[in-house]
Amino acid sequence: MKKALVILAILALIVPIYAQETGDIDAAASDVVESAETLDSSTDVAAEVETPVETPEETMVADDTSKATDSTASTEGAASGYSFANAQSQRYTVISELGQADAELIAKTLDAYFELYTSYFHFDPALLKARLQVRSFADKESFDAYLTQIIGSSKDDFVYLHYPTLEKSELLVYAKDDSEDYALSLAHQAFVQYLKTFAPNAPLWLREGFAVYFEESRYDPATGKAAYKENLSWLETVKTYRNEKSLLPLESFLALTVEEAKSKIDIFYPQSWAFVSFLLHSPSREVNRLLWDSLSKIAPGLSPEDAQAKLFALASTWPGMDKLKDEFASYLEAKKTFPEQVAYGIELYNQKKLVDAAAAFNAAVAMNAANHVPYYYLGLIAYANKEYSVAEFNYKQSLSLGCEAGIGNYALGVNSFVQGRPDDARAYLNLAKQASPETYGPKADEVLARIK
Repeated sequence: MKKALVILAILALIVPIYAQETGDIDAAASDVVESAETLDSSTDVAAEVETPVETPEETMVADDTSKATDSTASTEGAASGYSFANAQSQRYTVISELGQADAELIAKTLDAYFELYTSYFHFDPALLKARLQVRSFADKESFDAYLTQIIGSSKDDFVYLHYPTLEKSELLVYAKDDSEDYALSLAHQAFVQYLKTFAPNAPLWLREGFAVYFEESRYDPATGKAAYKENLSWLETVKTYRNEKSLLPLESFLALTVEEAKSKIDIFYPQSWAFVSFLLHSPSREVNRLLWDSLSKIAPGLSPEDAQAKLFALASTWPGMDKLKDEFASYLEAKKTFPEQVAYGIELYNQKKLVDAAAAFNAAVAMNAANHVPYYYLGLIAYANKEYSVAEFNYKQSLSLGCEAGIGNYALGVNSFVQGRPDDARAYLNLAKQASPETYGPKADEVLARIK
């Protein structure tokens, strides 16, 4: 979560990248010396976490959702005046201070998330006795006033208030200037609401691990569906803790109480995400089976302690704690961060394994499409394969995302030259000279001298 009670400063792993442009330009310019430049592929990843919300003692939300708008009017004296629109979808009732359009959009979005979550958990929607409740505020101040009225304090981000009665439980959200932050928070807390509805006593690591796992999922209004996207924001943090030997021992992690999790929150959240990701994506069927067998044992009537004990016992016997530790360690070792993926691609490129290098850089683009480095190397690979139009596209993409103007325009100039486009080649090479006269002035002049 981007707004939360505990802020983690995640160290960006900076990989200096040396681009050795190799290969002949063509028969007419084979003696042009291509350059080696350092490109910065560091990523800035920041993540924050929220302390799990305690169940409120009482509620001020109306039991009868058809009277939601009227019921909010009764709170005006204590928490300023609220005026909410009301919208219902298949699974949700949303009341919004921002009006009817906002209420309807949230309801449609959460219906799509509900289907996404159900595709993993397969809870029976027929078990719902009422729609899930959501309340949307126009700003943080209204959110704070309402929440303080109910639980005596506010929270730094969206929150789900869970009660034994579904009609009284509600997800509270508010408008944010940052649309990505809003979408991330909504996906996270909507999952908490979903899981608490069907499995209220699921272990904390499972609930919060999956909530983070789904954070990058997004609703597409065109299709009416929510699409899952892998969330790798915590990967560098987890690997840093692993290298420092700071991760919680698995036996302790699987048995953490709420209070213990709070005291170790900076490690608990990334480790929860990593462990859930491992259970889902491990190549070992035994590991995959552990997750689904665990879910089947979380009966609604179990206490949190009993539910956690059942899952701990299951992990200890199948596949066994020692094997689980080894498999988890291997999974983290094989999982590459964005800088690691880029460095791997460069290694393959320098070994002239162009097919494998292209696959590595395409994987890096899938992880971070806003970084210029993978596109630059994809341009080099396309150039080496004489796919000049593809090379030009990738060089231009790299420049648009922040590639150093000298190297980017020099690459475009050489690429235009071999295509027989002298006017474009001159323009790009002169731009390279202007951007970096000491480095690219002499190199560009060598190519320019060959243009007729």
